[in-house]
Amino acid sequence: MTLLVEGLPEELKEFAEVVAASTTSGATYSANAAAGFDDDIEQFHADREAERPQPPIECTVPTVRVAPTDLEQFQPLGPDTTKLEMRLRLNIARQLLLRGPYALVDLHSNPFPGDGVYALYYHGDFPLYADLKSPGATCPIYVGKSAQPGRASGNGQDRARNMHHRLTVEHLRSIQQVINLEPESFTFRFVMLPNSWVDFAEYSLFDLFQPAWNTIMRGFGSRNCDPDTRGRASTASPWDTLHPGRVGAGQLPRPKEDVEGAFLKGLPACLRAYQHTLLALGGT
Repeated sequence: MTLLVEGLPEELKEFAEVVAASTTSGATYSANAAAGFDDDIEQFHADREAERPQPPIECTVPTVRVAPTDLEQFQPLGPDTTKLEMRLRLNIARQLLLRGPYALVDLHSNPFPGDGVYALYYHGDFPLYADLKSPGATCPIYVGKSAQPGRASGNGQDRARNMHHRLTVEHLRSIQQVINLEPESFTFRFVMLPNSWVDFAEYSLFDLFQPAWNTIMRGFGSRNCDPDTRGRASTASPWDTLHPGRVGAGQLPRPKEDVEGAFLKGLPACLRAYQHTLLALGGT
């Protein structure tokens, strides 16, 4: 194209050259034509300014290098933190065993508020669970929690998902739907706790008892046991493979022999953890 820059100020020449390079119509530009490009010129200079490398931002706060002592774990309870933490864990387990047991099937007629931790116990006749049968409700097959995230986040929409909701709407319903478990074969215990202690208490019970449905037969407590709204098939959990029939369980089965084999392989570790915990509790 023909480019006329007569009369153009110096600051417009570079702009005119850019326009000429990006235009294929062969139009001729003059100083008069450039008068209508005020907005484009302003944007052009802004873009060029943005392209210039910005000076690095320097930290003005005095800093130091990470020292080896900074990497040492902080002991919140002092030098005896490990010992005191174990004492707290055992105290939570002891309090759990002092409450109940309660029949899972009675929950619908006995609603209650609150949050905390709980444990389910099995005393039925499912053959694979023969070593886990606990008529006295001391060897949990599953531990779980309920807490209210709305208290920390300011969102109260989850207030209805308390412990009673978790045990009935989620757990009891799951057991009722499968073909080889009976709700009458389950009891439970629970401990109400302040919200800030719930996670620690759940981890404590999990670590002390190593319940089978938390470790070697996962899937019972999954909250996403719902049909995939995108139409994609999902793999059944080990729990749903062994206990088919739950609404929303994965459609793609796992080999049942593999699930049973993994369960039997991991069962001795679960039983040892339970026995060691009873000993630590003084044979409670």
